[in-house]
Amino acid sequence: MTWSPIAHQTQLTFVGTRIFLGGLVGLLSVVMWGVPLTLTASGGALVMGLVFGWLRSVYPFFGRIPEAAVWIFETLGLCVFIGIVGLTAGPSFISGLRSTGLSLVVVGPAASH
Repeated sequence: MTWSPIAHQTQLTFVGTRIFLGGLVGLLSVVMWGVPLTLTASGGALVMGLVFGWLRSVYPFFGRIPEAAVWIFETLGLCVFIGIVGLTAGPSFISGLRSTGLSLVVVGPAASH
């Protein structure tokens, strides 16, 4: 197999279109029992990611993203997610640690077994 520069390029129109359409889908709002429900822009991007991923699996001739770029997306996304969860959970963990003491740290791992 020979190296091809096209095979190692991300089709940014595919990625950009997916994000744009996901943002538009996220703007839609449905009112049920007087409560507006929406996916938000991030939820819309997630749904469009699933739709475009399915389209790519059925029609593999468009939407090429190299494996290295997919790895970066997955790794960076996971690291940012873990960081945000840690930052939001940190203050409540510290306040719980202050109120219950170190027994929380000792009992926690023991309770998981």
